[in-house]
Amino acid sequence: MRRQKLVCIGEPVRHQDLTLSVLGERLQGQWGAEVYGTYASTEMATTFVDCNCGCGGHLPPELMAVEIVDNQGKRVAAGEAGEVVATPLQVTGMPLLRFKTGDVATLYRDPCECGRNSWRIGPVLGRKNQMLKYRGTTVYPPAIFAVLQELKEVQAFYIEVRDDYALSDQIKVVVGSSCSELTSHHIEELLAARIRVKPEVVIEDVDTVRSQTMQEDKRKPVTFFDYRTSGVGGSVV
Repeated sequence: MRRQKLVCIGEPVRHQDLTLSVLGERLQGQWGAEVYGTYASTEMATTFVDCNCGCGGHLPPELMAVEIVDNQGKRVAAGEAGEVVATPLQVTGMPLLRFKTGDVATLYRDPCECGRNSWRIGPVLGRKNQMLKYRGTTVYPPAIFAVLQELKEVQAFYIEVRDDYALSDQIKVVVGSSCSELTSHHIEELLAARIRVKPEVVIEDVDTVRSQTMQEDKRKPVTFFDYRTSGVGGSVV
């Protein structure tokens, strides 16, 4: 049975240019439905939701004030990425002022194509504490995952990151694939072309990779393992 609309939570379904991601396109194709992305948290007590134009999730201004700030807590210019800071306006039991979500995204303040003037938030780039620095380039794990999702031969994956070097994180991408023709070099070159980062890629047996990512106490696969000195030792993306 075909559904008319799919409202998706937990994973971005759009790229930063607001076009549908590989995941969004697959959902749209398999379900024959319009795909809508959302962004929310328990602390926010409300939700950003895409409109029909897919130009970012609209802010309900009567329910929440939102800011995008840099590492010093100062507001960034319109269109720049930064940490999402939220102030719920109708929470009375435990009010929050300028709650730092830890999520990195972009805020759009121009009028939407749908005609509404409310601010909109773009897809989440990643978690602030999961930002990777690699040879002068900043990247977040979801950007790497988006490239891997484009490859039908890739059936599972995860990232390991260490801080063995002072100026650059050491990133290792572990891919599970049963395709003998898929090579690490091909994936490395694809990553370099798409996100200007060329980390080490290792291809292993699919079951071996899934044994690492599928954990009994987690609802989602664990695809990011942070072994940096300041890291948290493994977090869900």
